Amino acid sequence: MSPRTAKSQQGRVGGRKRIMTDAKIRSARKLLNQGTPPREVADTLGVSVPTLYRWVPAAGTTEAPKK
Repeated sequence: MSPRTAKSQQGRVGGRKRIMTDAKIRSARKLLNQGTPPREVADTLGVSVPTLYRWVPAAGTTEAPKK
């Protein structure tokens, strides 16, 4: 049995944890809709502006990336 298979049977998953949780995404959308500048929203959430835009797309789209 490979190490990856053994770990998955133990309930472990590989990879890095997401920094943008569902709660952070909701908060970001709320702040942006209230007119808060993107840089300020990103600083408040502890992410970069590109990360913010990756998870909260520009106006006109409603889906976050599938990862």
